[in-house]
Amino acid sequence: MMLPRPDAGEVLNGLHHHQFELHYQSKASLQDGSLRGAEGLIRRRHPQYGLPSPACFLPQTEAANLVDVMAVEVVRMALQDWKRWHADGLSLPISINLSPLSLPGARLIDRAAHARTCVAAVAGEIGDGRQSDRDGHGLPIAAIGPYEML
Repeated sequence: MMLPRPDAGEVLNGLHHHQFELHYQSKASLQDGSLRGAEGLIRRRHPQYGLPSPACFLPQTEAANLVDVMAVEVVRMALQDWKRWHADGLSLPISINLSPLSLPGARLIDRAAHARTCVAAVAGEIGDGRQSDRDGHGLPIAAIGPYEML
C-alpha cells in the first residue's frame, strides 16, 4: 500500500496533536557490549497509517520550512525523556539527529529552552540530508552538544 505524502498543514497538525514521538536505538560499546547511550529517532504515529517511515514526512517537513519546528519538538521530547530516565536512575546520554537546515539562524537552543529542563546529556548529530538520514540510519557528519538547558 502506497502511503500518501502529507502536506505542510498535515505535518503541522501532527506536531500540534503530539503525533510525533522518539523511538530509541541503543548505542553500545564495541569493546565490551555495554550500553553507552541511546539515539532518538523521530517517528510519527499517524492515526490512520500507524508508524510510516520518516521518508514519508521528512521531505515535506523540509519543503514546508517546518524543520525548525520539528527540531525544537525533537529536542523537547529528548530532554523530557532524559529527565524521566534520570529520575528513574538511568543516566544515559541521548543523541538526536538534526537537519543542517535547522541550524542557521534558528536559535535552536533558545527555542528549546521552554522545556525548562537542565541536562548535559543530549547531543545533536547533523546529517547531510541523504535518504539514509531520513530513514534514521545515516552517519553524522558533525556532532554538537551537549546541550545545557537552564
